[in-house]
Amino acid sequence: MSEENDPETEDLREDEELMPPEILEHVPEPVRERVKQSFGFISGAVSNPMTKKITSEHITKIIDSDREFTKGEMELRKSNRNYTLGYVILIIALFVFLTIYLATSNSTLYQAILTHVGAIIAGFGAGWGFNSARNR
Repeated sequence: MSEENDPETEDLREDEELMPPEILEHVPEPVRERVKQSFGFISGAVSNPMTKKITSEHITKIIDSDREFTKGEMELRKSNRNYTLGYVILIIALFVFLTIYLATSNSTLYQAILTHVGAIIAGFGAGWGFNSARNR
């Protein structure tokens, strides 16, 4: 295998092209090789054959795709917020209705309903707190 076609030699040439020679001139000789090795190690992690084939059109497509995905995510969040607001309004309306209707006509039933609803809410709160403590 000739030295011109050797992939390691090509990588070294690329590293030399990436690091300007005027910077290397000011680095002392014993440190210069270590700087070249370090720079080669850092840039070697990025040197994927696919990165050499990426064009500005590919980057534009990626950005456009990400923009569409982000727009969809924002619409989904907005929709979820609207549903949550609807549920909250419905629960508040039900509570007000029960308070007005049952508190005046049948207070023992109203008290029993509030006790059970309070127990359910406490159970959800305890489960949520237990789960968040477990995930720490």
